[in-house]
Amino acid sequence: MKSSEDVSGGDEGTGSTSMAPELGTVTRDGGELVVRLRGDIDALRAPRVQTVLDGLIDGAVEKVVFDAAEIDFMDSSGVRVLVITEQRLAAVGGSVVVRNASEILVRLLEVTALDGRFIER
Repeated sequence: MKSSEDVSGGDEGTGSTSMAPELGTVTRDGGELVVRLRGDIDALRAPRVQTVLDGLIDGAVEKVVFDAAEIDFMDSSGVRVLVITEQRLAAVGGSVVVRNASEILVRLLEVTALDGRFIER
């Protein structure tokens, strides 16, 4: 069953596992979680994204798809979110892929030798 939710709401500093609406939305389709991130995924925002993902990934999630079409910028903090999410899912036989990556994001993953692990071609 497919469901969609805006992972927004909650107040800063409350320990909530939500993110600002401009950061993205999540769609769950069976065991697949599609995370559509927006804007910059950097040292300021990546920890919040990771907290949200940690709250959403449960035993039923087999695959996380990061739809990067609306990501403007990602630094090593954003790459860390990908790696941590992949490690968590790999422990239970799951996987992580990045779709709709910009040339710059693809290049970042190539430079870090992670393109083969994440980029869906």
